[in-house]
Amino acid sequence: RICHNTGAKTHKECGRMIIGPVFSEFMALVLIAKTAFTCISYAIVIGESYSRILHFFGLHGWPTSRQVVLMTFVVLVLTPLCLQRDLSILSYTSLFGICCE
Repeated sequence: RICHNTGAKTHKECGRMIIGPVFSEFMALVLIAKTAFTCISYAIVIGESYSRILHFFGLHGWPTSRQVVLMTFVVLVLTPLCLQRDLSILSYTSLFGICCE
């Protein structure tokens, strides 16, 4: 609502219009930290979950460690998704995520 009322397009602009430039910088840093910690949390969940799935299917050894599984997932799945020039392709992965819920 505040962004709509102020005409701001970003959280940073909204913070600058409401309180001032110092608050807008603080707000931007808080959002960066939140995003970084969210990514780290997802990385922990992905590494742990897929490692356990591989162990369930009888695979053991260093290829099934959390670190290797996470790096493989990042290189083979996440990086190609992040490097897309046209983000409309992500609609298919979003649909897949919705179907998996």
